[in-house]
Amino acid sequence: MSVGPRQILLLGSEASGVYTGVTTGTSQPIDTRGFDELLFTFESVGTTSGGTLLIEEASRKDYTGTWSQIASVSASTFTGTVQLAYHISPNAYAYVRVRISSTVTGGGKVLVFLDQQGR
Repeated sequence: MSVGPRQILLLGSEASGVYTGVTTGTSQPIDTRGFDELLFTFESVGTTSGGTLLIEEASRKDYTGTWSQIASVSASTFTGTVQLAYHISPNAYAYVRVRISSTVTGGGKVLVFLDQQGR
């Protein structure tokens, strides 16, 4: 099955083309089966001097235990309206999410997008 590319806003919100970042939270689980290329884009809205975001995986979306860590990203590495792209290819995950494990500090907020592309 071929699946076309798609982009999902994982953390933050959008209303009428205006994006609002967050300092805490966990995204919804995203089914990545059928996609072999994943691109997580971390974007700061203002100064992000601290905080940690985790890319995590689990075998099912309703898993309530500790999810497996794929990567850890420090919010200070993409501060001041900078984007940080994190590519994962090939992908063999079932469900992924992004979780802010340590609150984003410095006065700014973050947005996280996931771009998926099919086989």
